Amino acid sequence: MATRKLTYLGLLILIVIIASLVWINISYISSYIFPPSVKEMRENFSVSITTPSVYVDSVKPQSLCLRFYIKVNVPGYLGNIFLATGAIPLGANPCTYLPPSLSPTHMPYGAVELLNVTVYAENETFKISASIAVVSNGHGVILSRGFNITEIPVVWIMILKDHHIYRLGVIEFVRVGEGLLYLPKIVERC
Repeated sequence: MATRKLTYLGLLILIVIIASLVWINISYISSYIFPPSVKEMRENFSVSITTPSVYVDSVKPQSLCLRFYIKVNVPGYLGNIFLATGAIPLGANPCTYLPPSLSPTHMPYGAVELLNVTVYAENETFKISASIAVVSNGHGVILSRGFNITEIPVVWIMILKDHHIYRLGVIEFVRVGEGLLYLPKIVERC
């Protein structure tokens, strides 16, 4: 009987040790993939966006184009800000849905191509190929994005830190009323 209790106690201790090691390993990997300094930047960045101009395509009346000025400031960050525009279906989650195309309709000066690059968000990673606008922290750029009525235009805000690209947040443009007024909204700091 005493041997059986010692066996159960040994198994219980072994399970606790294994569970602790797994938890420590998951915490380490999570903090490595999305380090605390990036989490702090994600929580503290600010965005200024003008109310976008909306244009209707005369050839395809279902196609629209947004044009807006955006400026992102990330306190304590000395690198460049990467901005990519896309469009997602109505009802899709902007934090988890990868737009089929993450490229502005008209390329701004200072745009670069990313090919098959991993972008880290806090709870997931994305493999993207995109044309992105690169601006200095605290400086702005004019972007535009084509989309249709059944889509929501979005902007991904990303930074480069320790040779990894991190997405700090997503902005979506929400349609107001029945007209062509779209207002920017930081969906999530995701």
